[in-house]
Amino acid sequence: MKNNRFPKTIWGIALILILTACSAGPAKQDGYAKLEIECLAAYRENVTMSIQREETILLSSANTAETLAFMDMRFHAEFSAGDSPPGEPGLLVWVTPPDSENRFVTQLYQFDSSGSVLNQFSGQHGFTGLTYVYNPASGAELQFTCAVLE
Repeated sequence: MKNNRFPKTIWGIALILILTACSAGPAKQDGYAKLEIECLAAYRENVTMSIQREETILLSSANTAETLAFMDMRFHAEFSAGDSPPGEPGLLVWVTPPDSENRFVTQLYQFDSSGSVLNQFSGQHGFTGLTYVYNPASGAELQFTCAVLE
């Protein structure tokens, strides 16, 4: 009688490896380290005027923070790929007066542990949607949106 135990062992090991790989889910490429985020800011001195200036910034693990200076406001954005503090990937966005660190608005967009961010809003409004911020002293308006570059 032939011993067929060896081929069954190979098939058993192969099945365990396949099941382990499938249950682990999709592999992340360094979490958010390869993510690139583009933020667009549009400024006007007051709401009766057309947009006077538009600026774009690109954030990544190589360029984690940027500031755009406009006449009556500054737009700040800081990206964390989750390395500092560990496990907390996200984008922090805030708007200040031009001569102060007091904030008109601060928004934190925390990313989940899947390693991906979805641009979920229509109209090319990325994952943040379109946000409007006003300077109460001057009436200036800043609009911004941030999206993942695909």
